[in-house]
Amino acid sequence: IEESRGIIFFPTSSPRMEDCSWVSLNNIENYYKTKEGTNIKFSCGKILKFELAFGIMDNQILRATRLLVISDKRKKIFE
Repeated sequence: IEESRGIIFFPTSSPRMEDCSWVSLNNIENYYKTKEGTNIKFSCGKILKFELAFGIMDNQILRATRLLVISDKRKKIFE
């Protein structure tokens, strides 16, 4: 998290796991469920496929979004 610039990354699994990836919330254009898991389309047009249940990915994105909202509110208080 880089709060002053609103940059938020979230893990796709436990950071201790070898297959953990970190995703930038700010660059997600869309994400959707597939037979194999979840695909994320980024603002650059690239699509990454994750063998991760949609519900888990959705939860991580919602948590990161909530954190972004809290961070934005905090910044407005100190401006």
